[in-house]
Amino acid sequence: MRREKGINHKTFYCNELPFCSDGDKIFDIFLVSDVRYFSNERGKKWLNVRLEDKSGSMSAKVWADRMEQEYEGYKGQVCYVSGMVTYYAGKPDFIIDKMQQVNEGEFEISEVLKVLRQDKINAYVKNILMLTNNIVSSEIKSFVSVLINESSLAQMAELPVSMKGHHSYRGGLLEHVCEVLTSSYYYAKSTAAVRDIKYDLDLIIAGAVLHDIGSLDLYKSSGYGFSVAGLDKLMGERYVTMNILEQTLNECMIDGVTIGKETYGLLIHIINASHGHTQAQTMEAMVVQNMNRLSAELEMYENCCTSNKISQNCKDFVWSKELKREITMIRRDK
Repeated sequence: MRREKGINHKTFYCNELPFCSDGDKIFDIFLVSDVRYFSNERGKKWLNVRLEDKSGSMSAKVWADRMEQEYEGYKGQVCYVSGMVTYYAGKPDFIIDKMQQVNEGEFEISEVLKVLRQDKINAYVKNILMLTNNIVSSEIKSFVSVLINESSLAQMAELPVSMKGHHSYRGGLLEHVCEVLTSSYYYAKSTAAVRDIKYDLDLIIAGAVLHDIGSLDLYKSSGYGFSVAGLDKLMGERYVTMNILEQTLNECMIDGVTIGKETYGLLIHIINASHGHTQAQTMEAMVVQNMNRLSAELEMYENCCTSNKISQNCKDFVWSKELKREITMIRRDK
């Protein structure tokens, strides 16, 4: 870590841990995204700490003799962390000696968290509103407009898609929804000419833009991190999504805006199929499901390439735990 003009700047990132040597000391700034107590059958106790920065995350430990009562309250906070790298069974581990919360304004947020630039946020919001405005059906358009507006899109810009999976960063929800919507729309438009059965483009737009709407209620900001309320965590994303859609449906009926039972059922099918809760049984569901999967896989691919520092020469292959296969990069001339 280095200090410049009153601001502390990171010099060590989580993706560099595999390249550390046994005994290397680390002192830098991290987001403490999780803190949990553990013990083994021999009675040994420790804290498992999840540290994050813009490069990814890494697991660390605080042994019992180094535990401080305030550490549990550091979840979701940015902290100074000092410790040493040790190796066990050939793998590096980070043992924390000390943690202390960093004051607001003493660090560069973009170094600690992966955040979207404002110009990207503006572009995503503009694109989503433009594409949803292309819905022809008044019943679908009215239903979607209750859920997708500048207010909800601003909320998406603050939330992730998941806590530890793909797009698990602030604004990841907005970026992912924009990508799935855009790719679903233009895929259907570009391939419509070769299909004997025509797509319902309105349903594709609606299904794509609403497929992760449950994240608006599922995740809550917790300091600089995120948390999930206990009951919602038990019931899961599918329950939260359906609850939002049912509430919206009831609100629309009260306001005199109707959406047909069949149309609503087809929309729910697309949303459920996009997450694998059911098999995709319509063309529209197949399109959104595959674009959702592609967006998730490409984001996991980029994360794996970045965290493992893969060079663009097709010689480095690494195993991606998330993708469950080896990946590599090819040289791409600009």
